[in-house]
Amino acid sequence: MHIKLLIQKSDMKILLPIVFCYSLFACAPPVENEMINPAATIEDIWKTFIDHWESKNAKGCVEAYHHDITFIPQGFATSHSVDSVAAFYTRLFESNESSRYTHKTLSLTYSKDLAVEHAHFTVDWTRLNGEEWTFKARMLNEWVPDKEGNWKIKTLIFNNDPTE
Repeated sequence: MHIKLLIQKSDMKILLPIVFCYSLFACAPPVENEMINPAATIEDIWKTFIDHWESKNAKGCVEAYHHDITFIPQGFATSHSVDSVAAFYTRLFESNESSRYTHKTLSLTYSKDLAVEHAHFTVDWTRLNGEEWTFKARMLNEWVPDKEGNWKIKTLIFNNDPTE
């Protein structure tokens, strides 16, 4: 016994909207609770940070930071605002002719509202007198989305890498 499936024109009027709706949902953006890997976004933020750094733009650098950042640099006072971190960077920029900043993320663990980054960074400095020096450090960063959903560094801790 063979069953023949016949689709009549009247059936097409019903099937076409169903197929159309299915295709819309199949291409829909992720559901709000869905977890999205922020690695590419964070990498882009670091590229922008480095552009600001190498331009000696302290205010631009702190655009990567949450408004109530906890910034813990080795050997210096902890800062709790983007303004105090910008002042820290301004002092560094004013006491050196130039610098080249490199950043490498070693690991990134994330959930919907939190990412933890372990990284290394190096800054090759040229002092005002032309003397060159290098600073190498490891860092641990806590990233969280701000009110607009943009990933920002909420906590940044860095110190010298003991293997260097």
